[in-house]
Amino acid sequence: MDLSQRIANFEASQLQGHSVEMVEKAVELANAYQQMRKYESAIATLNKIRPSVMAEASLHATVETALGAAYWEKAQLQKALNHFEEALTLFEQVNDLSGQATLLSIVGITFWRKCDWQKALEILKGSLRQNSTVDNRFVSLYGAFDRGIATLQNRVQLGRERQ
Repeated sequence: MDLSQRIANFEASQLQGHSVEMVEKAVELANAYQQMRKYESAIATLNKIRPSVMAEASLHATVETALGAAYWEKAQLQKALNHFEEALTLFEQVNDLSGQATLLSIVGITFWRKCDWQKALEILKGSLRQNSTVDNRFVSLYGAFDRGIATLQNRVQLGRERQ
């Protein structure tokens, strides 16, 4: 689907006033903008619907997550973390364990990008504990994640030894 069709779908969903569909179309459009590195357009799209979903915690969390992702790709990590933290609080309110685990993972990776190895390690371990269900579709991802945590633990240990 091309960008103009995504824009039309998003605008149609706004006119219909169905919050779930509007958020879905906004996130799809924002993702398309991000793939083209049009981060400001992605952020503007999400900010446009943000006020209308503030009362619905799950939808609000989805929008905050998408905003965080746009800032994350734009390398504005603190702004990304602010949105991720807001989304995490909202996912906790509605007891969305999958949302919480996903956010903890990206927050951990964000601290890794910021070279805060110890905090990244703590958060990533927490995200694994949060996601207690094993989905066979992601077995290779779990293995890679475990190896990544082992690498991070080694970096933390090496850093301590150098001090």
